[in-house]
This record gives sequence, structure tokens and C-alpha cells, in this order.
Amino acid sequence: MDANDMTTQQAGLIPHEEIAVRAYRLWEERGAPIGSPEEDWFRAEQEIRSQVAQTTEVADSASVKALAAFV
Repeated sequence: MDANDMTTQQAGLIPHEEIAVRAYRLWEERGAPIGSPEEDWFRAEQEIRSQVAQTTEVADSASVKALAAFV
């Protein structure tokens, strides 16, 4: 992930391709059924947003700790 990807994700905008890849994997895991692609897309979006939020939370926590060390 490069700096542009991180900025995009932090702004809440997840790249279409990233969601598509995850949705496809979810669809395959479900046995590649016919219909309901929205289900996999929505789940993929939720999972990725959750991962981004956790990553951001950890990074913010580390930043606060680093700043506290200098105070």
C-alpha cells in the first residue's frame, strides 16, 4: 500500500478494485452461487472499512504515545 492508497482509505474512500477482489473471494468462499452479488460487495466493503479503522486506530495510538514521550 503506497501513500496515496493510505490517504484514500483514511478519507473513507476504498479503491473499487480492492473491494472487487475481496467480494470475489467472498463469493468463491460461498461456493460461487448465482445471484446476490450485492451481498458479497457489501460484506467486502464492511470488512475493508473495519480493517482500515483498526489500522488507523493503532496508528493514532502509536502517534499519541510517541508525542507523549516528547512532552
